[in-house]
Amino acid sequence: ATSSQCRPHRSPKCGDASSRSTSASYAIGCGSATKSETSSGVTSLSWMFLGALGWSFAGIRGCLFLYNAFVLISWIGCAAILGALVFRWCQSLLWSIMAAVFFLGFPGIAANGLTGMENMTFAFFVLLFLYLYSIAADGAGTGKRRLLRAIVLGLVLGLQIITRPEGGLVALAFAGIEAWRFLGTREKEARKNIVFRFLIVAVFSSLVV
Repeated sequence: ATSSQCRPHRSPKCGDASSRSTSASYAIGCGSATKSETSSGVTSLSWMFLGALGWSFAGIRGCLFLYNAFVLISWIGCAAILGALVFRWCQSLLWSIMAAVFFLGFPGIAANGLTGMENMTFAFFVLLFLYLYSIAADGAGTGKRRLLRAIVLGLVLGLQIITRPEGGLVALAFAGIEAWRFLGTREKEARKNIVFRFLIVAVFSSLVV
């Protein structure tokens, strides 16, 4: 899929973009323009795929629907995961609810995240990775459960990277933390679990990318 797939067969006259949302501009191919073609200008691989998928089924309406649906779901999902993280760290339902409500009601987050672009979805994957890693790092559970957690971690990490290139920084941070945990323990079983988790995450994130 390419960024130009989410545009009409005839390049539209973009005109004044002030009356359109960002997602609408990108969906009709007014994200960026060159002399040779009008392109959505999307730089996210996952957003290119969504745009191409939406266009193939329902044209511009399909692009807009998928863009905005994913952003809305991600916005609510971010609040839920943030609340879960706060509860896990503080064991306080009140603080958990306050964190989620603050996230949903903060004007800057809403203004930036609900433009129809991939920012909010990327944030969702980052928070989801943090939450899942906080569980996996405890090392609890059977071998099968640890394997499943590592696989899901790898898939989520891969989705981060194809949603925004900055996901690669999360991958580097993950590798650094795992190395620090490995060097910080002398227990053979703990080191074995760390290496196992790192390799599984690396393999499955690479498969996504």
